[in-house]
Amino acid sequence: RGGREARALQAAEGGRVTLLPGGLLLAALKRYQHVASMLAYLDDWKDVGTKVEAAALRRVCHLNAAACWLKLGDWHQADTACGLVLKEEPENVKALFRRARALQEMGEYREAEQSLRKLLEIDKENKEASRMLVKLRQSVKSEVEQ
Repeated sequence: RGGREARALQAAEGGRVTLLPGGLLLAALKRYQHVASMLAYLDDWKDVGTKVEAAALRRVCHLNAAACWLKLGDWHQADTACGLVLKEEPENVKALFRRARALQEMGEYREAEQSLRKLLEIDKENKEASRMLVKLRQSVKSEVEQ
């Protein structure tokens, strides 16, 4: 692997941080963002296998950043991070779930419901998504009634 590629992958591999309150959460978020930005442009990478691995790692970093943003209550940033994953991998269950949660928190109930429906088409047994969908439908119903 070339220098930049090796540094990006090493930085990410060291970034497996459990989501914790306070400074560690922000430190983890910063690391995820740093690695994702280092892996933003893969077009010039020569080794196809490394390129595929780097793209997968970039998606993981965006997913982890979305989880951090959700913990921090920044719904728009969480939605954006999930969108970056879904752009490359439209059926990513974690991204669909985290996006639905962010959209729900922003009051975008119909969009959140769409994400959950798509998730449940992929993973019919996802109990957490099913529970969230029931709550969302109640929110949509009360929104319509107003």
